[in-house]
Amino acid sequence: KNEFSELYTKAREKLILWGIRPSQINRWIKKGRVPRNVTIHAGASGVVRKRNAVAGKYFKEGQNYFELSDLSQVWVEMDVYEHDSNLVKIGQSVSLDFVATPGHSKTGEIDFISPTIDDKTRTLKVRATIPNADGTLKPGMLAQGAIGVTLDGLPLVVPTSAIIDSGKRKVVWMKNKANKYMAKTVQTGFQSDGYVEIIDGIKEGDQIVIEGNFLLDAQAQFFGGHEEFNSSDGQKHNH
Repeated sequence: KNEFSELYTKAREKLILWGIRPSQINRWIKKGRVPRNVTIHAGASGVVRKRNAVAGKYFKEGQNYFELSDLSQVWVEMDVYEHDSNLVKIGQSVSLDFVATPGHSKTGEIDFISPTIDDKTRTLKVRATIPNADGTLKPGMLAQGAIGVTLDGLPLVVPTSAIIDSGKRKVVWMKNKANKYMAKTVQTGFQSDGYVEIIDGIKEGDQIVIEGNFLLDAQAQFFGGHEEFNSSDGQKHNH
């Protein structure tokens, strides 16, 4: 009796591990026989993404019959530029505008950040989970994401058009007290919505050129470098 009980327990556990439900086993015991065709139930509901099960196919341990996707929630993978990668944190809110649903933004929360930068695209992969109870979002859809970031303090910013980036240094053209234009090398920080953070090089109240600065720079290079010179070209603004 004990041997039979142990054999029964092991057989039951093995069937459950194979995906047979306890209710099915109990029904077979009640009827006193095991049906020739056995129904295997999926562990979760969802949409069939891939079907491997075909008549006559032999499956080894670990192989999937079907691949299912539960679309009540979807993952959205986003690319963050390398220079903005340190601004992204777990738990940040993200707003997404999908091409397929214009005018209807979706919100989610960042729940995964890749530990490495993609060496080809120089971007960081981040992931957010988005509710999709109505099923409007489908795998493969494209979206543009916006992540809200709060910076410490109130940084000094200038329009991106004011920056001339040679690759070796970044220059801003400004007007000094002698009514001359001069080039100032600046150190920049984060960039967003058409503005660049200035860490060092100019101060609040300085008059800088935001249009025509490339002409000034070209003239300065032609005449031998970034020396001060009189000019009436360019538009200056306070920032």
